[in-house]
Amino acid sequence: MPKFKEHISLQVQCDSCNKSVTAYPLVNRGDLVAALRGGLDVRVMHVTPGKDHIWSLSLADKQTLSKTIYQRFGLSSS
Repeated sequence: MPKFKEHISLQVQCDSCNKSVTAYPLVNRGDLVAALRGGLDVRVMHVTPGKDHIWSLSLADKQTLSKTIYQRFGLSSS
């Protein structure tokens, strides 16, 4: 598994805010890759002034994140 030098984030729609936000996965990079490969739940969060919003990514958002990670870091999807 390659060592990542940058944080993983993604632009997704927050249902609570009803806007596009920068969200961060709640697991480390290795666990994130394993969850994406295994089709498991991926939870993300973004910070707000009142209370941080945390939710599970949709299937489409997980597929987009997978493609981004594999392209950016040269990982295999299997």
